[in-house]
Amino acid sequence: MALPFFEGDPTYRQPDAYWQALGWITVGRAAERIREKIGEWRHPILVKGEVSGLNQSNGHYFFTLKDELAQLSVFLPATVAPALNALPKNGETCLVGGRLQFSPRFGKLQFVAAWVQYDDIGRMHAELEALKRKLEAQGAFRLERKRPLPFLPRAVALVTSPGGAVIHDLQVTIQKRFPEMPILVYPAQVQGGQAAGSVAAALDCCNQDARADVVVVARGGGSFEDLYPFNTLPIVEAILRSRLPVVTALGHTSDRTLADLVADVECQTPTAAANRVVPEKARLSADLERSRRRLERYLDALVEARVREVSQGSDHLERLAAAALQPRLQRLQSCRRQLAAISPAGQLELRDRHLREQITRLERLAQAALSGSLQALAARCGSARVLRSLEDRLLRTTTEVARRRERLAAVAPLQVAVRAAAVVDRQHRVLAACRQTVDARTAALTTRQGHARVARSIADRLARSTQALEQQRRRLEALSPEGVLSRGYSITTDASGRVLVSARQTAPGAPISVRLAAGSLAARVEEVKP
Repeated sequence: MALPFFEGDPTYRQPDAYWQALGWITVGRAAERIREKIGEWRHPILVKGEVSGLNQSNGHYFFTLKDELAQLSVFLPATVAPALNALPKNGETCLVGGRLQFSPRFGKLQFVAAWVQYDDIGRMHAELEALKRKLEAQGAFRLERKRPLPFLPRAVALVTSPGGAVIHDLQVTIQKRFPEMPILVYPAQVQGGQAAGSVAAALDCCNQDARADVVVVARGGGSFEDLYPFNTLPIVEAILRSRLPVVTALGHTSDRTLADLVADVECQTPTAAANRVVPEKARLSADLERSRRRLERYLDALVEARVREVSQGSDHLERLAAAALQPRLQRLQSCRRQLAAISPAGQLELRDRHLREQITRLERLAQAALSGSLQALAARCGSARVLRSLEDRLLRTTTEVARRRERLAAVAPLQVAVRAAAVVDRQHRVLAACRQTVDARTAALTTRQGHARVARSIADRLARSTQALEQQRRRLEALSPEGVLSRGYSITTDASGRVLVSARQTAPGAPISVRLAAGSLAARVEEVKP
């Protein structure tokens, strides 16, 4: 018998006998009948309503779905909530799938949820566009903000689900391109209501470790609702504050997520991301080899060109140096000749040569004069007194020459002394020859005619010879080292008495003697400057 449920039912108002005739049952029996009736409705149902009274305890969610006619208590178990793309929020209109369940103990009917999705897709898109405009105004999408990827990273960090095809594709592709490349996996939940916080936490952990040079955030694609966590602010902010370059690979989709827009590089698939972050080792080695050969050719050509330029420059500099130095070299040669002419050694050599010429000339003149005098004497007279006078003059001349020779030998270098001795020896030979001639001619004289005139002639010739000898004596004194020393020069000899004319003839520490115009100095060589 059907029971009335509305006041408009004619059976709603019945007498007491009507109700008493029905008989009564217990509360437990009534609850059991309700549960049996609900159990007959075994297939899942999808309920749409507004969420209110949301409460969370130990991972379970308790809330009420309501509309303008009724409301329904909903229970979302903790084992189901992490896998959902969206979690209920107060005031949101959701589609909740599940089964009805009646609890006899509490006498309460509730709906056990197994799937939750926001019903207002347009509202979600509106919120996404509002967040996108806000981030764009902040400059989050500017190209100049994006960081370049490293050419060859130390390691690659992967933020993705630890199981599935995505991580397998990434690892296989990276190892194939560069077998030695280290791979660091940071597990994260990439789907469901907790995906946003999980991915953001993995990104922060990767930056704190600082073991990799680039991060790849990847998942295997999905619908708009599946990828919605990557349009939320937690993941976007985590990418923006990352110190490492971030590459997103969220799968084939026509809609770009906010994570793709703020990432440094966007790739459609995990394989494309692996190809982007890691170079191919074989191709890299080939490129390096080609670059090495090209660099070698360039360096060879550059060195050859530089050598050619240096050679040309060297020739040009040599010509310029020769042209610039020629006048200076000529001036230097002139200065050397002038210095040689005024140096003590040069002066001594010049004056010694001049002295030899004068002595030779004097010998010729003396020999000629004596020969003529002796011939005249032999022809005209043989006076013994004239002979004695001649001998006296010869003796005085010889004595004076010997005295000059001793004086010259005391002050002159060895070379001048030897030359002076040779001159005196020649004079002695000339005088000796003259004496022999006079003796021979005197013995042959038999007449005393013209004695007075011969004596005068001999006296005149001897006077002229004496005058010429005096002139030569004065010249010899002017050329003597003593005269040179009186002008400030000195004569240096070593320990053996050898005259030093070059710095190379002695050595540091050797004793030397310095002859001055008045006295001498004993010294020791401190430094030799050739």
